[in-house]
Amino acid sequence: MTARGRLVVHGHFYQPLRIDPFSGRMPVEPSAAPFSDWNARVNAECYRPNVERGNFARISFDVGPALAD
Repeated sequence: MTARGRLVVHGHFYQPLRIDPFSGRMPVEPSAAPFSDWNARVNAECYRPNVERGNFARISFDVGPALAD
């Protein structure tokens, strides 16, 4: 009988908070176009497709505070 190896994939997902500390608002980031800011773009292009494919059900992961909000 041969032993089967196991593979564990762990993802640490973190996006820095981009809110202006003086105004409390998220500034518009033109380089993130067509989205208003990079957090919105990363969510739409990276995290959402993985959720839709069910990938997060198959891995161990944790998220940073900006994403948890």
